[in-house]
Amino acid sequence: MPKGNDELPMAITQSIMDSPELRKQLISLLLPPSTAVTATTTTNSRMDSEEQKEKEKNNKLDDLLMARANEIGNLLASTVGKILSERVDKLENRLEAVKNELEVARRYSRSFNIRVYGIPDSPNETPVQTQLNPLPPPWVKLEELFVTHLGLNLKHGIEFSHRLPSSIKDKPRPIIARFYSRLERQQVFSSLGKLKGKDLAVTIFDDLTPSVLVIYKRERADLKSDGTKRVISRQGKMFIQDVNVRSLQLVSK
Repeated sequence: MPKGNDELPMAITQSIMDSPELRKQLISLLLPPSTAVTATTTTNSRMDSEEQKEKEKNNKLDDLLMARANEIGNLLASTVGKILSERVDKLENRLEAVKNELEVARRYSRSFNIRVYGIPDSPNETPVQTQLNPLPPPWVKLEELFVTHLGLNLKHGIEFSHRLPSSIKDKPRPIIARFYSRLERQQVFSSLGKLKGKDLAVTIFDDLTPSVLVIYKRERADLKSDGTKRVISRQGKMFIQDVNVRSLQLVSK
């Protein structure tokens, strides 16, 4: 049982002291009642005497339990605490495994997505855009971005796209877009260099899971201002890149 954790022994001790019924049950476990004596071989006075002795013995044991309740509580708590601690450790390990499995599943699902920042809103756009015919404004704008500015001709294209809520006023809401093909999504990232020198103010990012987004914001805040390193994402994971040697260091937590 962890040091300083005295709640369990105190609770057991208090239960023993507060509950005569519990003490009675402990006495019956520690000292089973004497073997019954039949009336044919024992007089009533003998029976009364035996009952009195039994009662006195139980009273003494009750007093002993009261006096030693703290020691009993510590002894039982030590054993129970160890069992509970082992079970809690197993549950925590299992919970961690489930969280890791869920994170992997989230990353895989988002590996078909991109987030696009900087594309202006249209007056008739709503927070949620679905794949319609004709295609709604976000898809048309993305198609123009891919074809005109990135020089891509995507065979499968986008499954769906819609705007995301934004708390930043006077800036376009970001767009999340999901591709049918992860290969075509990667083609978009591989072509981002073509945006350099163009007056678009458009940025494309991975669709990061909440846990990875926390890492991204933390690492960006910790970077030096000399521009020698930057934070980048690859397949939903975060890396620190040294711009001089182009090396990547995985950031796990």
